[in-house]
Amino acid sequence: MEKIAVLGGGNGAQALAGHLASLGLSVTLFEHPDFYDSVRKVEACKTIRLTGAVKARGTVRLVTKDPSSLRDADIIYCLVPSFAQLAILGLVAPHIKSGARLFLMPGNFGALAMREALGSILPKDLTLAESDTIPYACRLEGPGNVAVWGLKNLMAVSALPSSETGAFIESVQACFPVRLVSAPNTL
Repeated sequence: MEKIAVLGGGNGAQALAGHLASLGLSVTLFEHPDFYDSVRKVEACKTIRLTGAVKARGTVRLVTKDPSSLRDADIIYCLVPSFAQLAILGLVAPHIKSGARLFLMPGNFGALAMREALGSILPKDLTLAESDTIPYACRLEGPGNVAVWGLKNLMAVSALPSSETGAFIESVQACFPVRLVSAPNTL
């Protein structure tokens, strides 16, 4: 079974972590130490409840601020605002294992920025991809409680380099709640 890490503690990250955990996947929720209070209550119960368009209750394997706990993640979903991606990925980059896949949502040139800033730290065989959105229209009603108004029908994604997009989609689609389609490139 794929081991999944979801980075972030906001509405999108908690929605994805809870949704995937409700489907029986092994999910770790990681939040930057400076913002860990946003998930501290989730750490205690490890349960995330989704209401509305997606009705689910998922129990995550771990809620943490320790980046070394992500060393076994096969798929890493990063759902933080674009301006926060470098800060959170700077913490976890030294712990990303060889062969992992990293999906930035929203990307907003994040794949390019991460390669530039963290390229010497990231594994050479890391597949890095991004989309321009997150899977859910949702709001965090409290720690571990997400109101989901809608789930996207599909999301466009591109890997860096774009020649790896098809393989990336094929490798994560079974562990992602929305159909992924290929975008021409990360630009």
